[in-house]
Amino acid sequence: MPPSPRPALPRSDLPRQGALPLLLALVLGLVVLGPALANPLSWLAGDATVDSHGSWWFQWWVAHALVAGASPFQADVLFHPWGKDILTHTGGNLLDAAAILPVRLAFGPAAAWNALVCGAVVTNALAAGVWARRLGGGLAAVLLAEVLVGLHPFVLNELAHGRPTQAILAPLLLALAYGDDAMRTGSARAAAASAALLALSGWIYWYAASFGALALCVLAIGRPFGPRLRALVGIGLGSLLLCAPLVVPLALAMANGDVPGLLPLDRWLAGVQDYTNAQGGSVQVSTLSPTGIAGLHSARGWAPEGVALGLVGALAVLGAPRRWLAVALLGAAIAVGPFPLGLRNPVYLGLVAALPPYERLYWPVRAVSLLAAVGVVGIATALARIPEGRRALVASVVGVALVGEVLARGALPLGRWRPEVPEDVRCVGVDGGAGLVLPYGVDQLPLVWQTVLEAPMLNGMAERSASLVPAEQKALRADNGWVRAVLTVPADPRAEVAWTEAEKEAVRALGYRWVVLRPDAMVEDGGRISATSRARAARRALIPLLGAPVLEREDMSVYAPWGGMDTCRALGTSPTGASVGLP
Repeated sequence: MPPSPRPALPRSDLPRQGALPLLLALVLGLVVLGPALANPLSWLAGDATVDSHGSWWFQWWVAHALVAGASPFQADVLFHPWGKDILTHTGGNLLDAAAILPVRLAFGPAAAWNALVCGAVVTNALAAGVWARRLGGGLAAVLLAEVLVGLHPFVLNELAHGRPTQAILAPLLLALAYGDDAMRTGSARAAAASAALLALSGWIYWYAASFGALALCVLAIGRPFGPRLRALVGIGLGSLLLCAPLVVPLALAMANGDVPGLLPLDRWLAGVQDYTNAQGGSVQVSTLSPTGIAGLHSARGWAPEGVALGLVGALAVLGAPRRWLAVALLGAAIAVGPFPLGLRNPVYLGLVAALPPYERLYWPVRAVSLLAAVGVVGIATALARIPEGRRALVASVVGVALVGEVLARGALPLGRWRPEVPEDVRCVGVDGGAGLVLPYGVDQLPLVWQTVLEAPMLNGMAERSASLVPAEQKALRADNGWVRAVLTVPADPRAEVAWTEAEKEAVRALGYRWVVLRPDAMVEDGGRISATSRARAARRALIPLLGAPVLEREDMSVYAPWGGMDTCRALGTSPTGASVGLP
């Protein structure tokens, strides 16, 4: 069913329609920043989570690499000296971090983070409004579409948990809008725009483009054969060409078996719900279903049911053409993961089997971004059929319900957090060399420390992973007695360890010069020993391995096992320490 033509607006309404959508989008962006607005140069919007620390590190790493003229796709500062292959391990989704580099250089890293969060919401809202206007829904549809996508619970959940990259939906929305136009009209310009936007979406988040491509294939059903074929071929070839710097290396890595952490597809296809990959790592699939191994539920999370989303869904059913309902079903079918309610999901499992990159799709829930697109189409087409005098009332009711549900679920306001490190930690990186932050594998705070140290580490992203850690680093941890002892003592200060000077010297030969202990990360041992006692015991037990600390604070002990570290030695020792926020 073709979309209704956009109603003619009185001349006096044109300036108002142009200003209100932009104003609303800006307001939504500022509202989402929430408490961080009190000091956006120091506090970050969202919560302090594992992913927040990782995203903070990624923004630092991209800036660090680009300023140094190095490739951001290979991070030698992690898992030193072997490094982390960003492209095959995590994806080449560094465009958002590069885009905020000017803000980072001018105003600091916290401002850059908040600019990305606010920018994601503003651009999402504006893209939804532009699309709704193209569909002929009028001002009411434009504003309601902006509220729906700007405050979409999926977007807010990603932002709250420190994943701003995945919250950027604007390129995907507009790629679908122009792609649908291209298949309807045969416009080469629309096809080119769709290809460029789909590629942009892929550079931002590698699976977003694949979701969009699948949706465009569904939208082609029932369209005239000629325009449909030309549009699909043009969009597909154009987007692949623009994404070639990502697609080709990933395809070669997949063919060579160099992409780690693949899903256990063979066992899943046999109906065995085994959540262990080939490297023995645990597979946690985040799904829309509460029965998923890691369903999308938390204090700031969201659930698929709800009055507001139900109203939007009703509008979509009433207004959207059937091909868009098929897109919604596709997104939902991917999002529920491999075994919803314990049953095999042929859509998700079929895609994983047919498309090799999907063997790393640990987050199928993100396919619900397609439902946001369907909501925009449904709003615009449904409101276009409502008498003009009632559109504002209907849009207001649904909009208030959407905002009310977001508030009732606690998705707004977002929290705020501040990366903090011990005040003197900068001394560790002054004298050069690589090091190790202890205790190993407890959390990802060493990533935050590295943004200040700017020094290579044995630590890394997901450093306990059985699949994402270089084999050489795992061998070092297992076979070198000195490394094994250093990693063991903070976990069990009473453990008996054995090592040789030759093993210690082998670690020095790799470029290591320092070790840092974080007492605050020590945990209680089942209630038998307090964290404070464990930290004291670990400090004593590390002396035979590392020597006396060259700098000791309540929140940090710095060791120089091979001598040196004169900058830290000059600071002396004190019983207390202070942490400072970044920047």
